[in-house]
Amino acid sequence: MPQLLIDLTNDQHERIKALADLEGKSVSEYVLDCSMTPDSDDAALHQIKSLLQPRIEQAGRGDLSDKTFEDIKRECRDTLTDK
Repeated sequence: MPQLLIDLTNDQHERIKALADLEGKSVSEYVLDCSMTPDSDDAALHQIKSLLQPRIEQAGRGDLSDKTFEDIKRECRDTLTDK
């Protein structure tokens, strides 16, 4: 049977474990139930649409960035190392 391995922080693992315990499920059962329900698909799609809609509207107005991929990657890396 295929397996899925996900790297989590200790805090994330404990939180998922506690939520699973509250529902009387194993961590595997809880994660599968949360990720495989039609509601979770709708919620994920809504989140993606919400994230992308302002960017689509910007592009439609011609309000585009002149940054390269390398510029964006460097900015992200700098933001992460500042924390």
